[in-house]
Amino acid sequence: MSTAFAFPCSDNNHQVSIVGTHLEDNFIDIIKANKNVHPALKSKIPSNVKLYKFNSFHDLLKKADLIVIGVSSKGIHWASEQLTKIKSNQQILILTKGLYVNKKNRYEVYPDTVKNFLIKKGIKSFKISVAAGPCLASDLSNRVFTNVIFANRDISVVRKLSKMISTSYYKINCSKDIMGVAVCGGIKNIYAIQRTHRNGLCKNSQAKYIHISEVDKILKFVDHVVSFLPESKETNNIFDMNFFSKMNQNACFYNFELMSKVVYDT
Repeated sequence: MSTAFAFPCSDNNHQVSIVGTHLEDNFIDIIKANKNVHPALKSKIPSNVKLYKFNSFHDLLKKADLIVIGVSSKGIHWASEQLTKIKSNQQILILTKGLYVNKKNRYEVYPDTVKNFLIKKGIKSFKISVAAGPCLASDLSNRVFTNVIFANRDISVVRKLSKMISTSYYKINCSKDIMGVAVCGGIKNIYAIQRTHRNGLCKNSQAKYIHISEVDKILKFVDHVVSFLPESKETNNIFDMNFFSKMNQNACFYNFELMSKVVYDT
């Protein structure tokens, strides 16, 4: 998703740098050798987007107005460790989806995971936002319309980001409910399966069979996740928000079948 996210940023004429992890040096070489066509997305990366190997990260970090984290969920702690030299009041946007079980055996959303790590390292001046919504990387890199949501407890932060990044195909809603957005972003595919079946939106017979057999388990898992979340004054009942707080109704039902397919493919 990090590479796909560069497309709306590029289309807004921002200077964009994509930095691979220390495990992706060879992958960067492959993309460059393929004339900047991403082998998975099948899309050519815009010419004003620059690709770098990880050894360039800390130099680029000094100049970044916005740091976007798009590593896999297993890499969220590694990514946090790379941010110990961020500048004061640094803007950070998390694309990574998932939940972390902390030492208190409670679920923790990734914005809090990164925040808690940085605070332990003595870093207190930063702004962490989270992005979520029905958006596939392959669609975004082909500029297919989607409607997402950015959240920060200070909503003015994401309103500014929205103005910076929104395009005609990448519409951004804003919320201060960072807990609700991060949780729903982490488990939306599970909820999507249940809603897809209930609304008769699935056309694939095999997938529909999985939906029917798994509905009870899905609902129990959702209840389990919510019960292990820390109390939030912002979110009384996460799923009363119909995926994401204040999100456009049409966006919630956007391409449920594709969202479900992600679960089976990964």
